[in-house]
Amino acid sequence: MWAPFVWFALLFILFVLRVLLRKQWAAAIAWVLLFTVLASGDPVGRVSALIFSTLAVFVMIRFGLLALVANHMVFSILQHFPLTTQGSAWYAGIGLTGILLIGAMAFYGFYTSLGGRAVFGRTILEE
Repeated sequence: MWAPFVWFALLFILFVLRVLLRKQWAAAIAWVLLFTVLASGDPVGRVSALIFSTLAVFVMIRFGLLALVANHMVFSILQHFPLTTQGSAWYAGIGLTGILLIGAMAFYGFYTSLGGRAVFGRTILEE
């Protein structure tokens, strides 16, 4: 529920850095360094914060705010559904439900993005 607000605030920080530094790449580097420095003090935390903030700023610049909010929603669903590779476990069904929920949302997004057009076009169906 808080994902749009958090990512919008982080996008605003990137925007402010872009205005101050006047270069997209300089703002992206400053954003990554800022959130890497603000991470925990142990080396593993800093490296993971560096990787995460680099990926986040790339997705934010390339794909936009909606991609980050959707990514946050997918990871929160995966965190709350227990996933297992053992199909006979008693909790395997609820883990599969989480994966199916994500798949259903992806299929709905794909279907609505077509806008009524055929998936493969008319030429493949006519052959």
